[in-house]
Order: sequence, then C-alpha cells, then structure tokens
Amino acid sequence: MLEISMVQNDGTLDQLKRVVKTAGENNCPCVYILDSFFEDAKREMQRGETRVPIGCGVGFPSGGESLDVKRFQLDRLLNLGCDEFDIVLNLGRFLSGDYSYVEKELKSMVKTVSGKPVKAIIEVMILSKTQIEDISKICVECGADYVKTGTGWSKKPTTIEHIEIIKNAVGGQIKIKASGGIRSLSMVNKMSELGVSRFGVNFKSAVKILDKCKRPDENSE
Repeated sequence: MLEISMVQNDGTLDQLKRVVKTAGENNCPCVYILDSFFEDAKREMQRGETRVPIGCGVGFPSGGESLDVKRFQLDRLLNLGCDEFDIVLNLGRFLSGDYSYVEKELKSMVKTVSGKPVKAIIEVMILSKTQIEDISKICVECGADYVKTGTGWSKKPTTIEHIEIIKNAVGGQIKIKASGGIRSLSMVNKMSELGVSRFGVNFKSAVKILDKCKRPDENSE
C-alpha cells in the first residue's frame, strides 16, 4: 500500500536512486516523482532491472493551472509512459462554488488517461467537513479511482477524522489514498482499518515505516 514519493522541490537525483531501489526491494505499488525526473526514474529502473509503476502529479501542487495546461502536462506524461496520475483539483474554483468547472476538469482528465489510475487530490487540510464531503462526491461522480487527501505540501497533516469524513461521504464507491504528515506504521494501520488502500509517504518516513514492518516487536513507531 505504500507509495514512496519524491515530490518536494528539493529532491535530487541521488535521492531518486534510493527511492527506486527501496520501492523495488519492498514491492511498493508505485513511486511518485515530479515529472522532470520521469525519464531518470525509468533509466534507473532499467539499470537495476526493477519495474515499479511510476506516478506523477498533474497541476501539482497548486491545481490552479488552466485546463489546457493540465491537458498538455497529462498528454506529455502519457507519451512518456506514466502509469498513474495524481491530479490536483482546482480548489480555488471549488471554494468559489464553481463545482461545474471542477467536474468538467476531472471528467476530462479521467477520459484522457483511458483506464490508468487517477487519484484526485482534494487537500483536506484547508476544507471544512461539508466541503470535504462535497468534493469527495464529485470525485466519485467524475469516475476517479481514488480520493487523495492532499499533496503533502501543506503544513497540516491528514488526520483520522479526515479519513472518516471521506469514507462516510463516498460509501465505498471510490478508493482512498492518504498523504500528508503520515510518519508512522501505527498511523498507516489505523487508516488502513478505515479503508485507506494507498499511502503517499516521503522517502525518509517510508524507510522508517518499512523498517518497522520488518521489526514489529520493537516499541518505537
């Protein structure tokens, strides 16, 4: 369930090599990187004879780009062979009450990728309970595969309460990916019990969680 991510703006090629190696060794379902590193990740996998799906963000991290810009980025990533897509929804439009804009944008993205996984990022940290419910339902209606809690760029973490709100809103009609401030195996376990099936975690925290999985009897998280 653990997707190792390198999506902060200080990620380096050396770190990318460690991300790919660790993901391969631990059978992670995907690595997430900024799109300028996509071809580097492919080369690193070929060099190490590993194959882990590669995911990238679209409109990452603000989501405020025009639909034409997002389509251009999406088409480019598809041509490169990107396997999964985290699409940042236009929260400014959503918070302005322009739900039709958000629906049009997400439906267009889902249609374009033709069956590849789409995870719609809603940034729960800045939304009210009602807003989380409304935007989660939009994700369901537009055919996204996952609701993703956040980009990981917020100073606030995803919480158990956020997951419970999404779960109750979507009623099992869509999968949930949690990201943002997830630092321990205990939190992963708690969220997975609520139905989260994917976690986006930065490299440092991912290594800590994976090590804990291998030594479950230790007291530290």
